[in-house]
Amino acid sequence: MSRINYQSLITEIEERHNSLYIKYKKENGTEGECPWWCIYSFVELPSDIIDENGQPKVGAIIQLSYDELTGKTFPGPKYKRRPTPLNSKALVRRMNKESLFEGVQLFCPLTIDELLKRSSETCTREQLWEIMQLQQAGNETMLRQRLLDILGISDGTLPKQEGFQIEYKASFLHCPMRAANERMTQYNNIFSEICAFGNSHVDGIIYIGVKNDGTVSGVEEELENEAPFQNRNDFEADFINLMHVAFNNFQFVNSLKTTWYKTIDGKLFFKIEIPAWNQGVVFLNGNQLYVRHESSRRLLKDQDLINYIRNINNITNDRKEV
Repeated sequence: MSRINYQSLITEIEERHNSLYIKYKKENGTEGECPWWCIYSFVELPSDIIDENGQPKVGAIIQLSYDELTGKTFPGPKYKRRPTPLNSKALVRRMNKESLFEGVQLFCPLTIDELLKRSSETCTREQLWEIMQLQQAGNETMLRQRLLDILGISDGTLPKQEGFQIEYKASFLHCPMRAANERMTQYNNIFSEICAFGNSHVDGIIYIGVKNDGTVSGVEEELENEAPFQNRNDFEADFINLMHVAFNNFQFVNSLKTTWYKTIDGKLFFKIEIPAWNQGVVFLNGNQLYVRHESSRRLLKDQDLINYIRNINNITNDRKEV
């Protein structure tokens, strides 16, 4: 394989289809361009070429290598190879870290007094006696954990498991099953859960950045390092816009409420509240109808779909008669 190495001046940086391209001028004056991931994913570059976010600097001199056989451009041999190439061809532009937590609400655990007040409304006599003993022993850690167990919530206000009105998603960008476009596949998973709540006529909540056991795992790292946006507001705007496209139901999407939270230890997660919807059937992508079934969603097909539509029509007609 014959490769030609040459020094090049980075003249311009351009974003296309969620990927970053560099334009450069070779020593002989000819110009070229290549995807930035082809360079940055395979070698470690010095600070005179990239900034602290891994972005190329306009005006920097970089060594490139041209493969005459394939016509592809690679990083020059002078740079240290990465032990494992970065596995994403996505835009390498990292989200501004400060923007991640801008205007975010602090998610604080309940105090002992708040837990005692809540538990007093639901606990049995035996549990009340156990609580009193723990109070007398002065062991706040055990008391707190016992109160959380009685209330069935994690160390905050999140239930320990999903339910008919609660859904957890650990990630915005990654789905449980491997997919060609993980971000869009995961978006569709989230949208289908929203659709299911809408067609089940109950208040529903989806938390993104929370594991199935109610533990906040956070989405701050994936947004900062993988999301193809410069700040969190742009990311959310794109997410909401794609939601409008998926549902094509402005009134329904506009009824949703979204909130960003951060924990005391800096974990970021997202809350989507879906109010009980009684304004007709909610379709996803024009023809998919999901409903909530216990702690998961169910796609209705064939006779189930027909029966659901009939029931909705009957309920609507009954309301009109009243």
